[in-house]
Amino acid sequence: MRKSIKIFFLIIFLVLLSNAALMAAADEIKFDKYGGLKAVKGKASGFFRIEKIGDRFLFVTPDGHGFWSMGINFISNADGGGIDDEGLGYINYSKEKYTSAPNWGVQTARKMKRWGINTIGMFGSSYLDPNGMHHRKATEPKLPIVYHKRYGYYGIRDYAVPNMLTGIDGYRAGGTFPDVFSPRFEKWADIYAKRSKVTGGIEAERASPWILGYVVAEELRGLGSKTRHTHLGWAASGAPVKYPVKQAWRDLLREKYKTLDKLNKIHGTRYKSWESDGKSGVLDGKADGHFIKGSSNPAIKADQDEMLYRIAERFFKITTEATKRYFPNHLILGANMSTWDDVPRDEILLAAKDYVDLFGISVNGDHKYIYELTGKPTLVYTWWITAEPDSPLHSIKCKEIYIKGSCAGSQEERGELYKKKIRKLLNMRASDGTYMVVGALWWKYADNSHMWWQQQRNFGFVTLKDNAYDGIEATKAKSIDPQGYPVGGESRDYGNFIGGVMEAADEVNRTILDEAAAAEGDR
Repeated sequence: MRKSIKIFFLIIFLVLLSNAALMAAADEIKFDKYGGLKAVKGKASGFFRIEKIGDRFLFVTPDGHGFWSMGINFISNADGGGIDDEGLGYINYSKEKYTSAPNWGVQTARKMKRWGINTIGMFGSSYLDPNGMHHRKATEPKLPIVYHKRYGYYGIRDYAVPNMLTGIDGYRAGGTFPDVFSPRFEKWADIYAKRSKVTGGIEAERASPWILGYVVAEELRGLGSKTRHTHLGWAASGAPVKYPVKQAWRDLLREKYKTLDKLNKIHGTRYKSWESDGKSGVLDGKADGHFIKGSSNPAIKADQDEMLYRIAERFFKITTEATKRYFPNHLILGANMSTWDDVPRDEILLAAKDYVDLFGISVNGDHKYIYELTGKPTLVYTWWITAEPDSPLHSIKCKEIYIKGSCAGSQEERGELYKKKIRKLLNMRASDGTYMVVGALWWKYADNSHMWWQQQRNFGFVTLKDNAYDGIEATKAKSIDPQGYPVGGESRDYGNFIGGVMEAADEVNRTILDEAAAAEGDR
């Protein structure tokens, strides 16, 4: 018994020693206050920018230093992952541990910095906000943050913007996409853009150097995978008569073909009017072809593709211009595109490229293809690796959701897979030698519960009880951490994922520093 206790404490000591060594190594690297690498020089502008330094695209901090974003989405003290057998969720455990939400924010920000995480991703808690939110003070220590504006979803929900993916004859895929030709959408974009929850209001938000950028949509149906998402040009061709997007489709055809005779000959139709008579007008036309592939008639397919371009161009023009009207110095981080192992349609990428600073795509999306088509860098807007067998969700069998190779057998293996994926993204090069990936945002901070109805997954950096997967906190034995907070109390001992995260962060920074040093030596 004594021997096993000695072995247990030896393991804990070794883990502590390893983590301490990583933190010491990170301390050797000089960072500016935003987390930028001081030795990697870009142009200081007072705000985050994107710049190509040598062969690599990087964020550049307000002070002018290279920054590769390693972030976490949905860092929240709320119950976003359900409750456990005791009827308690993360909000209960975190409140008991830290006594208040503001203190939770401070301690969580400190943890993230220790782990090498340098970005608060989308859906970050207001208690972590570096600008302060809802009249609260800014959280210290500060980390750069991603803000998101869901122009499409909220426009449909809150401002009666028509959903162009409803009312289509034979439509099967579901989802939402705003009718961007509706005057209401442009009005809504301006109303929504200037809404600010930041303490100090829109002026403080406009002046803040801590905002990495704005995402203008999140997984809108139609902007993602070309093999899974509805072809929006096809949808426009079959939209209801009263929808402005259907009238824009009519206008495209009239602009291109001039006469009904020419249109009917090429499309194989029998329209009698450019308007609607209830059955034989262009506005009465049904969507031709498959809801993903579009029409099998090459001419109709080409027109649907052109309509798709016009829809995408109008969406990005309106949302970007509205955002820039009030926040002219901040980056536009695209519209997070649900690509997974695919890409959006070319028409969407080409329509968007002049309005966004990067493309937010899924971890296994084709980053190289997107860069070579558009010249824009990419940011992984979401990814995960889980190890249910080595977590409080051990009763759940790991199922890969969207991401191949995302199931690990232990937290240590999870950490190794994390390092491997970050290394792959960091070293991904286009045919011209450019490194196009500028960062990766993880989903999410805390685990879901094994009772969570939606996704019963070990997504977290921490358990539902707020114990970090560092080989020390997420254990059966209860103890006090170096900051004086209780840890442990799990049903089992779980492994060390955080060590792999820290090693990955160190590798990212050292790789970029080595590249900068080599470039300097070549001058």
